[in-house]
Order: sequence, then C-alpha cells, then structure tokens
Amino acid sequence: MVNMKASMDERMEINILDYRLRVMTISKSAIGKFTHSLLDVLFLKHYSNNNNYKEHHGFVSITATQEEYSIIMEEEAFNAFDLKSEGLVVNKETWLPLVASAGPMVTEHTTAGISKIANSVLIPLADQGISVYPLSTYRTDYVLVSTATYALSIHFAQ
Repeated sequence: MVNMKASMDERMEINILDYRLRVMTISKSAIGKFTHSLLDVLFLKHYSNNNNYKEHHGFVSITATQEEYSIIMEEEAFNAFDLKSEGLVVNKETWLPLVASAGPMVTEHTTAGISKIANSVLIPLADQGISVYPLSTYRTDYVLVSTATYALSIHFAQ
C-alpha cells in the first residue's frame, strides 16, 4: 500500500490498495447462470494464480439496479466465470483502488467523506481528463483509477 497526501487538503491521505480490479455487468435475466460462480467468489476458499492459498477474494462489490448487477472484483476472481456467456459484459480496463481518508489524526474508522474526496481527488483528476470510478461503502470511499492512467492519476492526486 502506497501512502500520499492530496494537494487540495493537507489532512487528506490517499492510500493505494494492492488489488487489480475488473468490472463486469450481468443482466437481471441472466443472473441464474452466474449464481454459483458469484457464491464461489464471495464465500469459498481459493488458490490464487501463483498457487498461494487464500480464504476468499479480498475485494468484491456488487450493486443491483433494475436492469443489471454491476460487479467489481479482483482480476483473478474472473477465472470463476464463463466470460463468453450471454448476459455478461466485461469491461476491458483493469482498475486500481485508491482509498481516501481524513488523515493521520483521526480514528481508523473515520473516512474523508465524498465531498472532501470530490474536492481533493475527483475534481483535480477530472480537470486533467482522467476518468475514475468512485465507489463507496458504509465505512470507506474508494476512487478506482485505470491502470492505463495510473501514473498520471497519482501525479495529479498528490
């Protein structure tokens, strides 16, 4: 994990997590074909590509809308899916997750909040034409940056 401070607010810290993520969507009508694979990725034990044992994949996010399921997961977890199946669309990009926090003087469960992230991270990247994929959970706000623009993203997020 790499740590850096965002230039817009010296109390903002951005950490780069050690995950390579991919994004896919599954249509509502096709979800039945992928239920076993999804449960496998979420809950069962795995061997990584380098044969190291791990309990489960460390990063999985599932969002359901009326039209589809959007799924973000570690690149190696895609091995559990038949990527040529109808109803499944896989984005070509590989993404790296940045985590923004309010800085070293706050508790570990305090996050920066989306307005601070927008001001300190998203706006400077957007001003440079760099696409990002913001993602929030209850406790953590992520900014996913493409591996293709990673170096440029880090430069402008500092």
